[in-house]
Amino acid sequence: MQRRIRMASIMRRRDANASRSDSRNADTHTNPNEDFDRGRRLLFQAGDFAFLVCVGIASTIVAHMVHDIGWPFVPTCLLAMVAAMAVQTLLAIMAAPILGSIESMAPSMIVAMASPMVVCAVHLAGREPTRFIAIVIGALVAVSMFVFVHFYGRSCISALRKESVDVPN
Repeated sequence: MQRRIRMASIMRRRDANASRSDSRNADTHTNPNEDFDRGRRLLFQAGDFAFLVCVGIASTIVAHMVHDIGWPFVPTCLLAMVAAMAVQTLLAIMAAPILGSIESMAPSMIVAMASPMVVCAVHLAGREPTRFIAIVIGALVAVSMFVFVHFYGRSCISALRKESVDVPN
């Protein structure tokens, strides 16, 4: 409860500061800090997008290579998943100093699990996808995860704003 009240007071102070800065910048109509924050946010999102696509493609290619070994289906799927998760973990550790550990680890883990599962499902259906199809599968899974995380983040922000308004003084 106190956290909600604290969050509400922080949001009120931020809104009050924003309205003061809006009245000071009314003649220029631009806030240089806002432009800097927008540029930084766009660069972070571009890096996050590129990282997810890289993880999706790399994990799918590794899973596809494991399926090319020709072992029975179940051991192949298990080994493909282990290899894909190892690739994801190494990539996440390398990207953590730039993107943050949670921001890079959580969505990329789902991408690294889902994209090889699609390749395994295609193999289970009796089809043999080419390497290009595997790359497309990895990229599509990564793009869909990026879009999901983006819209989920926006919904969380709007929910926090509504919650902070509903808390009484």
